[in-house]
Amino acid sequence: MINYRQLYLRGTMKNFILAVSVLICITLVSCKDEAWLTSQENERGKVVISLDKTAIPQEAYLLVASLSRAGYDSIMVNSYISSLSTTNLTFNSVVPGTWQLKVWAFDQSGVTIYYGTTKIYVLQNVITKSDVTLLPTGAVDITVKWGSSFLVNDFSGNPIITTSNFSAANLNGVFSPFVRFDGYKYKMWYGKWYNDRSYDVEYAESIDGLRWNKIVSSPVLERGYSGAWDQYGVHAGPINYENGLYTMYYVGATSRDGDSYIGAADSYDGIYWVKRPSPLIKILGKRVAPNSLIKINSTYYLYFSYTNLNASQNVWGISVATSQDGGNWTVVTENILPMSESWEEPNPNGCSVIKYGSKFLLVYGSLGNLAFGTATSTDGISWTKSTGNPVFTKDNTYRYWSSEVRYPNILQIGNSYKLYYTGIVNGKLAIAVGDLTIK
Repeated sequence: MINYRQLYLRGTMKNFILAVSVLICITLVSCKDEAWLTSQENERGKVVISLDKTAIPQEAYLLVASLSRAGYDSIMVNSYISSLSTTNLTFNSVVPGTWQLKVWAFDQSGVTIYYGTTKIYVLQNVITKSDVTLLPTGAVDITVKWGSSFLVNDFSGNPIITTSNFSAANLNGVFSPFVRFDGYKYKMWYGKWYNDRSYDVEYAESIDGLRWNKIVSSPVLERGYSGAWDQYGVHAGPINYENGLYTMYYVGATSRDGDSYIGAADSYDGIYWVKRPSPLIKILGKRVAPNSLIKINSTYYLYFSYTNLNASQNVWGISVATSQDGGNWTVVTENILPMSESWEEPNPNGCSVIKYGSKFLLVYGSLGNLAFGTATSTDGISWTKSTGNPVFTKDNTYRYWSSEVRYPNILQIGNSYKLYYTGIVNGKLAIAVGDLTIK
């Protein structure tokens, strides 16, 4: 159900500007390294909105300001213009990171007459300044939608798998985790990326989904023989388990910059795999990579990313294919999530899909590798992006451990969820996890 209220502009008004200062003051109990262990929740600062009362239009009666950020409760302050004893509105106890500031000005009848928004950056031991311009609102429809929220509590021990888990020195990182839980232990298949940009599939197990052990010393799925369609490299894709058999839908590449296709391999234990001889999805002129697999009734849905090999066209996107047997696939829609928001630039890329209630829920990243967003669907084909995107960014990683977030993968166990993803530490790709709440 949608509730709305229309608010109308009254009178003739000019724009006015509010100056915003961000101040973090942190007192450490000592100068030792242990001070770094202080919880981020205690390292809070102030956001101060400076007001020039002489510049505020006469019809402005009440100012309301809010700070919002994915994974945190919104903070609000307000004051009647006539009762302002100082020229500042102050937010206290603001956790460092990137926040969205919104400011409304109301007249005496409660009508919104000015509105402005901007991003602000709360940094430790740094004073930053910004301006927010409040514009006349005109007619505004305020729509309240009742839907799901997506909150990630990033694990304090991230990253959970890095190149330090391997003795080889020729690695660019580990990436793109796909995780299953068999009722007793967690199983992860993930890519190992070499300096020459080739890759293989590794395997690890865990009893809690956080601390992982390599079970075998060598990759469990390796690139093909010379002349094979996957001769340059293979990396993990979604894993299906049905009738006692694991099936991995994986990426196979013919060369460093050439075509890549989607193949399949089968295993009874998830460690020893037998490849099927030919790729299942092969689109000439495109590099494709499987992201997520879901089965609803008798239909399989395989979501995959693609890019056009002609770089000048800059064609990227996320597609979906369907199958009745898991082996013969039909591409239904080439681009299910066209770019429409600035954070998605240059294009959406990489996704994970689950069935949530009566709907499909999709979490996706972008080629900019800075954030994740969500979308919902009733049929798994046509998608509606969430109005609160992005829902998780690099600034939401624990203590800002990563400068990027890529390749989301949701693990659902009953009514609980984990979000596995790829970040960057010391210039190399690494694997991380967070507890996921969906409301």
